[in-house]
Amino acid sequence: MNTTQLVSFHSSKVEIRAAGAKGIGLFACSPIQDGELLVITGGRILTTQQFETFSHGNLPFQVETFAHIAPVYPERPDGMFAVNHSCAPTAGLSGQLSLVALRALQADEEITYDYVMTDSDADGITPFIMKCLCGVTGCRGIITDRDWRQPELRERYRGYFSSYLQKRF
Repeated sequence: MNTTQLVSFHSSKVEIRAAGAKGIGLFACSPIQDGELLVITGGRILTTQQFETFSHGNLPFQVETFAHIAPVYPERPDGMFAVNHSCAPTAGLSGQLSLVALRALQADEEITYDYVMTDSDADGITPFIMKCLCGVTGCRGIITDRDWRQPELRERYRGYFSSYLQKRF
């Protein structure tokens, strides 16, 4: 992807490229250190009502219980909109819009995050349910917006949930 078209900040060590059945994904293009900033996501804020009617409903993610962020250009997602889910993620949230590496990464590793870190059930939002394609050992199989309520996930990702969601604990 031409970086002059990006709305989000991307580290020079990452790139968006094909990710097989998942469409696109974000990948390390050189070694990345544990804790290193990967992306800061830019976009437009949607109210719950706008989110419910957004034509690319699989792209936005929550930044508050009542608000989502969506890509400015849904036909060419960048930032976290280009990052796939995994039940064994390589990245976690810092604040509401940034991803950092959860461990050292090698070139060509896919950057993923667990959607439990951003999405939660809230009044007025159609429940989110997704079949997981990550295929890792321990995969949950089905991902929902209620997964954040699981104590083991809260503990596993402590400090890497979106700031609005951490306040709900």
